Formats: sequence, C-alpha cells, structure tokens
Amino acid sequence: MDGKNIEKLGDELFEAWRSRTPIGQLTEQHPSMTVDEAYGIQQRTIARRRQSGVRVVGKKIGLTSKVVQKMLGVDQPDFGYLLCDMVFGEGEAIPVASLIAPKVEGEIAFVLESRLEGPGITNADVLRATGRTVVTCDNVLPQRGQIVPEPARAALAALYRRHAVGGRGPAVGPRFRRLVRVATTEAVGHGAVQLARIRRGRVLVVDVGCATTDVHSAADGAGVRTVEGDLGVRAAAGGVLVGAQAEGVVDPVEADLLTPTVARMTSEVGYVPGDPGSAAEDRRVAALAAVVAVRRHLRAQAAEREVDLVVLSGGVFRRRDPWGGLAAVSSTLRSDPELAPALADAPVVIDTDFAVAPAGLLAANGRAEAAESLLRDHLLG
Repeated sequence: MDGKNIEKLGDELFEAWRSRTPIGQLTEQHPSMTVDEAYGIQQRTIARRRQSGVRVVGKKIGLTSKVVQKMLGVDQPDFGYLLCDMVFGEGEAIPVASLIAPKVEGEIAFVLESRLEGPGITNADVLRATGRTVVTCDNVLPQRGQIVPEPARAALAALYRRHAVGGRGPAVGPRFRRLVRVATTEAVGHGAVQLARIRRGRVLVVDVGCATTDVHSAADGAGVRTVEGDLGVRAAAGGVLVGAQAEGVVDPVEADLLTPTVARMTSEVGYVPGDPGSAAEDRRVAALAAVVAVRRHLRAQAAEREVDLVVLSGGVFRRRDPWGGLAAVSSTLRSDPELAPALADAPVVIDTDFAVAPAGLLAANGRAEAAESLLRDHLLG
C-alpha cells in the first residue's frame, strides 16, 4: 500500500469521526494490510484530529493479554492515542450524540510523572515514570517451594538507608550530606553492639517504625540486622495483621476488632491516638509487629544463643505511657511460645529517650566511653 492510499484511508476515518457516520472495516477492503500500514493510517487520522485543535494527552494499550492475542491471531499488544476531547471528569456528562455506538468498558489507567521515550524501555523504567521508587534484587524464589528472602531484605535495607539519610527536599543537598556521619539504621546497629558489650551477652533492638520493623542483634562485638518491609504501625499496619494471623499470633476475632484501627493508621497521615483505647490498640499493633519481626529474625539467625536484653525502639514506644500498658507489650514478647525459650529471662526496656541511635553515632566515631555513659544514664539505669 502506497502513501497516497494510507492518507486516503486515514482521511476516511477522520471524516467518519467528524460526521459520526460508521464505515466498514478497512481490513475487509484491504485484507493484505500490514501492521505498519495500519499504524500509518492511524497516524494520518491523528494528524487530522490534531489539525482540528485537539491535543494528545495519553496512550491506550490494548491486547495485553496473551490469551486475547492468541484468540485474535496476533503476537503483540496494539496501541492508540487518547485525545483531550476523550477525557471527562468525575460526574461530568458525556454527550451521547458525539458517539456512534457507545459502550462502557473498565480499564486500568495510570498517570505518568515523567516522560517515557524509547527504544529499550524496561518494566522498571515504566514503574519509575509513575513516580515509584524501583529497587531490584535477586530472585527470592529460585525454585518451586524454596524461598530465599535475603536478597529482598538487603535491597529493602539499602533503600531504607537512603531514605533515612534523606532523599527529598533539603536532605538531598550536599551540605546536609556532609553533616550526615552515619545513617540512622547503621547508628542503631552500632548502639546495639555497644549494649551487647555492656551487658556481656546478646542484645536485640527491635525498632518498630511506620513502614518497616528492623531487628538488630549484637554479641561479641558484631551485629546483624533484618528488615521487615511488611510490618509497621502506619503505612504497613495492614501487613502486621496479615503476618500476625499467618503466624498464629492473633486470632480472627481480635483481627476483626483491630481492623478499623489499622485502616485508620494506613489512611490518615500523622495519625496519633487521642484516647486510652486508641493508644492501647496502637501499642497492640506495635507488639504484634515486634513479635512477628523477632520470630523471623531468630529463624534467620538460627545459631543465635539466648537473648540477654531486648530494647524496643520507635515512636510508638517513646511516649511517656500516660495511660499505662507498655508492660503488656513486654509480656507479649516474653510470653510468645516460639520466643519464650530465647526471651523468657531477658529484661525488656523501652528506648523512650531515643538513646540507642545517638550512642551508636558516638561509638562509630570513636567515642565508646561517651556512648556507654549515654546508654547507662538514659536506657539501662
């Protein structure tokens, strides 16, 4: 098919749109039409539409399902254009007279944060263009029935370290980065090592955050950390209920009772409990996150011996406990049937003064004596 025929067929489609008059399928008139020729006709039609004043505002990708492709005898998706006069806002009336054969079909749509230009666009490029942070890691399912979580945990830990140092606003400036001596998570790890040295035993520091729960363990001058990306007391609170039920830590009745609170935690930015009941539920979710995270940690570190001290860290624990109840969090850890052999005799303390990370920062910069003094005065008593 030559260029003149392509333009002619494109013009026919444009006139059909302008007059709202249907025409026959072009492939019936030209059964030997190739895919490239079809896209050429599409480009001619879009060019005529743009000449009439409309703008291209998006793209439409079809036939993404392999099943549908096979049914229609094609081996790749197709694509088209979304124009400004195709877009209607929420509640806005759609003039039926502007359509030939109106139908309704549900579709998946997303808004790009940045331009995508090929060739060679990857899945990760598409995700990044939607404004998401994309982190890659080795396969955690190397074969059926085998789960190797360490690559994902390492990738998540690296992402969290970047976030803790600061990835937005003034934190990306060179002056800020010069001021940062140790990332927060690394400082907590150094603090755990200092605590283990003082206690002369194994120490667990459980840091329950909004989106992750970190467990640091230290003994004999060395430490290790695991990061649970599905456990938190705000954005990841839903994962706490799922994980706790999977572990058998919470029964379905309590899970149902906690569900409204968890929904509020995940949906309300800056949520802070305002009454004793809400505070108790907040602490309960944090306690469940701690139990699940410590269970996973101890399984991954099977060679670890009994724990001599457990430190709970995170904003949910740092309040001065105006309504009481933090003792219940401690007992939840010690009484858990899986954790009891390792934690039964371990005292549980709350890092209410936020001492562990600063102590770790001091230790990392050669101030071990100052770190010990800080921990003794503000954590160990």
